[in-house]
Amino acid sequence: MAKSTGSRRLSGIILTGFKFGLSAVILYFLFYRFNYGLLLALLRPGGARTGVILVASGMLVWIVEYYRFCLTLRPVTQSVKRDLLVKVFFTGYAMRLILPGGHGEIGKMLFIPGSNTGKVMAYLMDKVSFIAVVLMSFVISYWYLFPGRRFYLLILPILILGGFILIRQLNIGRTIKRYFYVNYPFLKIGYTVLGLSLIQFFMVIFQYWYLLHSTGIPLKVVAGVVSIILTVIMIPVSIAGLGLREWASWRLFQNFNVPQELALAAPLMIFTVNVLIPAIIGAIVFLLIRAGSSINISQGVSKLLGIVRNKLRLE
Repeated sequence: MAKSTGSRRLSGIILTGFKFGLSAVILYFLFYRFNYGLLLALLRPGGARTGVILVASGMLVWIVEYYRFCLTLRPVTQSVKRDLLVKVFFTGYAMRLILPGGHGEIGKMLFIPGSNTGKVMAYLMDKVSFIAVVLMSFVISYWYLFPGRRFYLLILPILILGGFILIRQLNIGRTIKRYFYVNYPFLKIGYTVLGLSLIQFFMVIFQYWYLLHSTGIPLKVVAGVVSIILTVIMIPVSIAGLGLREWASWRLFQNFNVPQELALAAPLMIFTVNVLIPAIIGAIVFLLIRAGSSINISQGVSKLLGIVRNKLRLE
């Protein structure tokens, strides 16, 4: 057992190292000819106001994510103090960056009392709601922005059909149903959670538009491109989408005459206020919680991620 745990930990470290490396390589090739003077000239008209608005909008994104996080947890936990929820929420940002594996953020659920099954269900409701908004927007945006390439959208129903066939062949559906958290109020929570996900999505669009509006790019084009960028960064091959986000922004916005410097800097600035700053706060909170806790984080994350896998093995 110890050997197996060590092997999984080593593979996780190797995978994380690969992701860091890939992000670094992509960012290097994107920025090694970067014209900082041109970027400053493009941002100078907004002055300090640009930074204030960007940070303020980032904080609003945190607030929306926090309320969605709390809302999904409400049906599966007893009364939890708000200060603990705030600490756990910010810790999740840090875990996106510092824990091996692409789903390290689920480790924050260890600090919340309640059954693991219920907490995993809440986590999935939180994340899947935003993913659903992004994917639906991606289909609409791709259809609108690239009419000559609409044929590629046919890949999506093929992938969905293939997924259903795979689930049916492996009897995964029967197992999921058996261990599903049946008492979770999906409809009652779902509508509100989707609404909050939409608000977060539109706020991210506003952030991009505010940084790029000096180029004269239409808001509807920004919305379409952002939905594609958010879809691209779901591919788990880099750290929190670093590198992929900037590459997609550069490739897509160049079709609409956005200067390369602005197309590269905008997603990096938005990543800083939306993810990196709360991750730094979360890392500090994580260390404080960890100092007063006997929880083994790496083992706990493995336990949470292994719930479904272990159930399948028992089958």
